[in-house]
Amino acid sequence: MATLRIAVFGHRRRMLDGITDAIRRRKGVHVVGAETSPSRFLQVLKTTDPQIAILSLHRQSDIQFVKRARVAAPDARLIVVVEYLSTAHVVSVLRLGARAVLPADVAPALMARCLDVASTGGLWLERRLASDVVRRLLKTAMRGAESLTPREQMITGMVGNGLRNKEIANRLGISEGTVKVHLHSIFHKLGIQSRVALAALVRPAGERA
Repeated sequence: MATLRIAVFGHRRRMLDGITDAIRRRKGVHVVGAETSPSRFLQVLKTTDPQIAILSLHRQSDIQFVKRARVAAPDARLIVVVEYLSTAHVVSVLRLGARAVLPADVAPALMARCLDVASTGGLWLERRLASDVVRRLLKTAMRGAESLTPREQMITGMVGNGLRNKEIANRLGISEGTVKVHLHSIFHKLGIQSRVALAALVRPAGERA
């Protein structure tokens, strides 16, 4: 099992300790930084190149910190832990590029499974919220779906099937840069901000956690 480099932010020391204790129960984990200070955590992201960043948020307004974390570590898979899990909260963080949203009282075994899914590029949603989350994302997306070009529709389907930009480019005979341009247009039309949210829209329900 490959070692996962993980950075952890906790808005409270007790929350931070709980998360780090849970993830260390999984073999092959290296915690590169664990901080309660937002500024220090962002510095950890910039200097340690973690594969996964776990953020514990307290208030709905804290979700903007997800955006800052995404900028600091664009290649890291983001997992968000929230005290009050709601459809609106989950939708918001998915739109900002999170790979998973978990309740604060998540069991260590589920945390380990979530790490496995996120580390391979998957999307983790609580079963009890998955249908509502996708429904809300779809409601926004449907307003822009009809404006997608045939090429954009094709790329959307490929993202849903888990293809990376390079694979999409090879299949379509275009450059990765062109794929990124198409994705930016798709995100804008559908009212989302990440390929994670796009995958949540088009992936069959049975493939979600």
